[in-house]
Amino acid sequence: MQSCLRSLLFLLLLLLLPCEVVTQKHVDVASSYIGTVEPYGNNRSSVIDAWNKAVHAALGSPYCASAVSAWLEASGVAYPTVRTARARGFIVRKAIEAGRILRGEVKVKKGDLIIWQRAGGGHIGVAAEDWQSAHGKVIEANTSSGRSGSQWNGNGVWTRQRRITPQSAFRITHVVKVVYAR
Repeated sequence: MQSCLRSLLFLLLLLLLPCEVVTQKHVDVASSYIGTVEPYGNNRSSVIDAWNKAVHAALGSPYCASAVSAWLEASGVAYPTVRTARARGFIVRKAIEAGRILRGEVKVKKGDLIIWQRAGGGHIGVAAEDWQSAHGKVIEANTSSGRSGSQWNGNGVWTRQRRITPQSAFRITHVVKVVYAR
């Protein structure tokens, strides 16, 4: 009898604990596009055009944020609710400043949105893994493969190793945690 009561109390305790559904479907969706390139010219392919159309961006526009918007939408992400062609548009109320990661206050987890800023623009990608301190792998659209080319206006969707470096002109400035509806 006592062991039955103990088991029931344990089950009740489990039911009362907060439950967080951990999923990174948007990372799987983003991964499925790695290797997508621009066969129709600068910033153009049937997939890239669809991403840009979905956020009302002109065809041929930079598409890093359009791609992230599409990946979040296809995955049923509840937060952030932003769907835009502008990377800076993802710097929302709950965005975490990169300095907090450098100080060890927050860790970058698989699925977090990584946002860069530079004079005149920005860039965005999705963390492909939990980061080690201030560096890790990111899935990005409109970047180069890393062998050559622009890291913020490249020729496709690639995985890149990135690091938070506050002194760089083109630097990671914010991280946004992705939340799914329960």
